[in-house]
Amino acid sequence: MGKITLLQKQYQVKKVQLESNLELKNILDEAQLIRDEASEFHNELAEYARQAQEYHEKMITAFKEADRTRAESDIAHREFVKAQEAADEQHKVFINAQKEIRDLDKEIFKLKKKDKDGKSRVVKSELQKDAKSIFDKFKGGAKLTTEDLMTLQRSGLV
Repeated sequence: MGKITLLQKQYQVKKVQLESNLELKNILDEAQLIRDEASEFHNELAEYARQAQEYHEKMITAFKEADRTRAESDIAHREFVKAQEAADEQHKVFINAQKEIRDLDKEIFKLKKKDKDGKSRVVKSELQKDAKSIFDKFKGGAKLTTEDLMTLQRSGLV
């Protein structure tokens, strides 16, 4: 107990000495201000560290989402390329079919023209025969109708 009492007295003496030393008191007060400021900076640093961790976790989540989206878009792109290739192939088939249709149309036109030419030859030869018989009648002195004259004119005999 005596030792504690002795220590308390020494503490009081040192405290009085410290408080009486103005320069030392100012230094201690300044040191306390610096400790308080350091504590504020530490608290601010801790808040920034917490925010950095929060943003880091958000970034990791965003990267994972981007990876998932990239994988989905790769799949969609592969499907798009397949569809585009199939469309190109169908377009080639269509172009070939269109070409075949044009070729067939040309052949049909040629056949129709031949048929028309054949018919017109038949009509012309019949017209020529009619015109010859009408002309022979005319030479024989028969009277001609307007229709007979038109037949002669169409045949080119008159």
